[in-house]
Amino acid sequence: MVEYISRAAGNGAKYTGVMALIAAFGQSLSWEGTGQHPGGMLMLLLGFVPALACLGAIAGCGIFAVSGLIVYQSGRSRTDGILAYAILGGLLSLLLLLPFSSWVAGGIAPALRGAKGTYLVLFPGLLVAIVAGALVGWRLKPKSGS
Repeated sequence: MVEYISRAAGNGAKYTGVMALIAAFGQSLSWEGTGQHPGGMLMLLLGFVPALACLGAIAGCGIFAVSGLIVYQSGRSRTDGILAYAILGGLLSLLLLLPFSSWVAGGIAPALRGAKGTYLVLFPGLLVAIVAGALVGWRLKPKSGS
C-alpha cells in the first residue's frame, strides 16, 4: 500500500509540475502578447514560470497521494486508474483552488464566472490536475502481463 501511494505521489509531483510549467509558459506568452509591458517576458520566465512549476509539483504530490490512497482503498481493480485519477485529481484540485478563488472574487459564484481574474487560476489549475491525473493513472496502470 505504501509503495503504491508513494508511486502515485511521486508521479503526481512529476506530471503536475511539468503540466504547471507548460500552463505557466503559455500564460506568460499570452500576457506578453498584449504588448503592454515590453521586456516583461524575461521577468515572467525567470520568476513566474519556475515558481508555479514548483508549487504545482508540491500540490500534485499531495493531491495524488490522497488520490492513490482513495484508489487503493476502493478495492476495485486498478485497471480503470486513468479515469479515476483524472476525476479525483480534478476534484481534489478544486478543493484547493476554489476557496482561494472565491476569497479573491468575493464568493463562489463570482469565482466560477471568473471575476477579478480568477479564471487565470481556477480553470488552468483544474485542467492541469485533470491531465496530470490521466498521466498518473496511465503510469500506475498494471502491465498487461501481470
